[in-house]
Amino acid sequence: MMHVEEISKRWLSNPEAQKYLGVSAEFMKDLREQAKIHWYKRGKTIWYEIKDLDSFVLKGKVV
Repeated sequence: MMHVEEISKRWLSNPEAQKYLGVSAEFMKDLREQAKIHWYKRGKTIWYEIKDLDSFVLKGKVV
């Protein structure tokens, strides 16, 4: 029997990133325009690495 490892998702599309962060499309657009988050574009699709989204959230950490 062959064992197949589950591959975790590394990239999120813009709608997926909005849902992941719980924010609006306008908020994501503002983040891109203000260069507060790394993003990539392939064709018409905007992509974000999950690690970049997590890093953005952690920068706002209050102790």
